[in-house]
Amino acid sequence: MRGYSKSISVFAAAVAAVLFFSLTTAFAAVQNIKGVEFTDGVVVYGKVVKMTAEEIQIDSGDGALVTRKFADVERLIKDDDRPEVKRQRHFFTVGTEVSYIKYKEPDVMQEDGMMVGLVGSYAYRNQVMLKAEGKIAYGVIEYDGRTMGGTPLSISNIPNYALEGRGLVGYDFVVGIATITPYVGLGYRWLQDNPQRKYPGGYQRESNYFYSPLGVDTVFDLGKGWFAAANLEYDAFIWGKQKSRFSDIDPGYNDLENRQHNGFGIRGGVSFGFKGARAGFVVEPYVRYWKIEESDVAWLTYYGSFTGDGFVEPKNKSTEVGCRVAVTF
Repeated sequence: MRGYSKSISVFAAAVAAVLFFSLTTAFAAVQNIKGVEFTDGVVVYGKVVKMTAEEIQIDSGDGALVTRKFADVERLIKDDDRPEVKRQRHFFTVGTEVSYIKYKEPDVMQEDGMMVGLVGSYAYRNQVMLKAEGKIAYGVIEYDGRTMGGTPLSISNIPNYALEGRGLVGYDFVVGIATITPYVGLGYRWLQDNPQRKYPGGYQRESNYFYSPLGVDTVFDLGKGWFAAANLEYDAFIWGKQKSRFSDIDPGYNDLENRQHNGFGIRGGVSFGFKGARAGFVVEPYVRYWKIEESDVAWLTYYGSFTGDGFVEPKNKSTEVGCRVAVTF
């Protein structure tokens, strides 16, 4: 528990730092706002002299100050030539990811290699943010470890497959040129490792993770369609199951299923992109990290007879470093 508390404390400090930087930058850029459109259709042009979570105050230039509730703000205008443009509600993203992934079971084995994937997402935003995103990937992995008997073993060109799906809900806070979105959600991650295709004594391994993302997105409007963004997320591990198909070694063996209960993940990234009237693009370097503790014991049988051998999925960690390039519309 001490390790988890430390990890959560470090994550909380990092989130606080991101929020502090975002708010400082956002307030410093308030003078760039040229007007405000409200939900009742009223548009007021001028200088924003005060903006808090409760109210906004605009000097319209005629000596009068316009004060309204911040909750009534529809959008902050930074382009006088297009006051009729409404805030976009629906956002689609389609693209690709290329990453290097390293998986390690301390003192047992290590796998690493390149993964290439397709990604996509849909988001609806009207202050409340609802988002669904998915990923499918393929890679070729190198194994360096040992057999169950302790003999050193290396296997090359192992095919690996990955799927991931997530649903998120958050809330957009518009502060100056920044949109800050804290969010929470539910995610599922699936990985399949296939050493049995390259080594006769190998067996297929399948990982299943259910987790809850808790994070914050910050997007900075740089003007003329350009934007920069940062993301930081803690993934609370809910439940996992590791499947080891020992029947690939000998059809008399049963396939093992080890339940996993403890672990966590952390991910983060920065991005830069452009959003035009119809489409745009985004480039995002990212890092994703998982640490999973030792699983429950699963027992081996041979043609239904109990062998007395129990197996656990060892504690492990994985790090993925990659880059996403996507089209937005």
